[in-house]
Amino acid sequence: MYAALRLQTSIYAWDNRNVSVPFARYDRPGVGTNQRLWFDVDPTGGWLVSGSTNGTVSFHDVTGSNAEGMTTSFPANHSFTAHEGELPETSLLAP
Repeated sequence: MYAALRLQTSIYAWDNRNVSVPFARYDRPGVGTNQRLWFDVDPTGGWLVSGSTNGTVSFHDVTGSNAEGMTTSFPANHSFTAHEGELPETSLLAP
């Protein structure tokens, strides 16, 4: 299960068998607003993509995460600046 909170610079992942502590935190840049910023996971469950308030799109490989132990922080595997404005909504389409 994935969740992002407003004003937070990360997207959190929980194992539904133990929701007391998130097992992963995926960092995303350009967050510092109460604006809703969407994210999406591709249909295979392998990639998480997120927009930002500074126009950056971030991709995270979520296949390497495990649900053991403490919360692990993961920076974006790939990112690029789509434009200079806000990019609050991203979506991955099925092939």
